[in-house]
Amino acid sequence: MEECKPLLASTKANETRLKTADEFGNKEMGDAGVGATLVRHALFAVCKTMETDSPRDGLTWLTGEVRDYAAGRARILEILEFLATLRHHASMPHWRKDAEAAAILAGALRNRMDNV
Repeated sequence: MEECKPLLASTKANETRLKTADEFGNKEMGDAGVGATLVRHALFAVCKTMETDSPRDGLTWLTGEVRDYAAGRARILEILEFLATLRHHASMPHWRKDAEAAAILAGALRNRMDNV
């Protein structure tokens, strides 16, 4: 459980939940562990999108910082589309803003892939 603590917004009994993209910010970024995963990069790109209300910075992060971006972009899109679905869950209101940003970023990434 100790290795999971950096991923959790709360560790209280019956309140345990994963952090949102905004709550992660730039924490836990790196070349090893969760920081090196496509999920973590997608979460950070969502955070960048939220900062500017535009997917441009999120796309720039993904294309510039994800190792072998071209090979992973379809998987990144799947991750973003999953995160976007969280806006429809009434039990997860804390994800609404992050999920909306994920939907915007997913749309921009999909358009970029269609135009390649």
